[in-house]
Amino acid sequence: ESTVQALDGSLVDGETSVGMRIHVDHVSPAAPGVVVTAEAVLEVVEGRRLTFGATATVDDAVVATATIIRVVVETQRFLDRLDGDATCTMQVGHEPESGIRTRLDPEVQASSRARLSRRDTGPGSGLHWWVEVLLVMGFYVVYSTIRNLFGSESISAADALANAERIIDLERSIGLYLELDLQRAFVDHRWFIQFWNLFYGTFHFAVTVFALVWVYRRFPHLYARHRSTFLCTTGLALIGFALFPLMPPRLLSNCGEFGGCLATLHPYVDTVTDVGGLWSFDSGTMQSVSNQYAAMPSLHFAWATWCALVIWPIVSNRTARVLVATYPIATLFAVIVTGNHFWLDAVGGLVVLGAGSLLAGVLVRVWAALHRPASR
Repeated sequence: ESTVQALDGSLVDGETSVGMRIHVDHVSPAAPGVVVTAEAVLEVVEGRRLTFGATATVDDAVVATATIIRVVVETQRFLDRLDGDATCTMQVGHEPESGIRTRLDPEVQASSRARLSRRDTGPGSGLHWWVEVLLVMGFYVVYSTIRNLFGSESISAADALANAERIIDLERSIGLYLELDLQRAFVDHRWFIQFWNLFYGTFHFAVTVFALVWVYRRFPHLYARHRSTFLCTTGLALIGFALFPLMPPRLLSNCGEFGGCLATLHPYVDTVTDVGGLWSFDSGTMQSVSNQYAAMPSLHFAWATWCALVIWPIVSNRTARVLVATYPIATLFAVIVTGNHFWLDAVGGLVVLGAGSLLAGVLVRVWAALHRPASR
């Protein structure tokens, strides 16, 4: 029924579509009696052969995905064949009341074959895997270039420090200035801090890349929206970096060129430098080239929350779900205990994630409208 609805208005009078093949991947079990919602999207048009990607959900959680292949046929000819062949058991579903009006455009069929031939498992993004890799990597290179175009040398340390003190004053005013006490509670536990330095420096990329690749491979019908949300969120963060350069806690006690030299007032520890980790921002070249004050919003927390929202609905294992749910919490702890962010930076991360999701929804709908079969 969902595939018939997806074709509403795409065929001419006297034609219908019949099912040929369906392949279902069960993601998680659905309890008896629950309402399962199915949605199908037309992915590939090859002459009269139509390939759909379908998703079955229960309360927004994916329970199954499917690839469905239908063929466009002449309605009367097909019914006559059914009447004349007692061994044929194929059934024709009810067509929409609005009728079948518009023939699929041959030019759209040709472009659709070229654009969407990568796989028959869902609507996906319509791009080959290597194009997706180039897109995401290229976007991140451009993002990093813009973020660091005016590195720490071009941003006033006094302005970044003033913004940090505004954040501290705001957190104090609501009784939630917790960062310094949290770091003090753990900073003397060397191996513990080294683990969180490692977590901060590696999980941020590793988990995000895993989420992108896994969704692309296993749930391509969900990929375009999730990838677009990720890219939009990352791009929108540049606005915060430009409008609100923020000295991170680890630099407040640093007396170097880019620090606040306020160890008496803000005795934070730069855990990567003082305790140890895989890398440090302390080299002169790294400090001047990178943007030390790109802290509001926290993309670490925005990406971690994005990963959780992407993975949670498509996993059913209880242990996996616990790990997914705790990942953003662990990331928040990591960015605070290592002195890289205030917790309000994480709130900023949620804001850009929400804005990125809304923008991505618009872009995906525009993309779908531009690439759906044309009518005439």
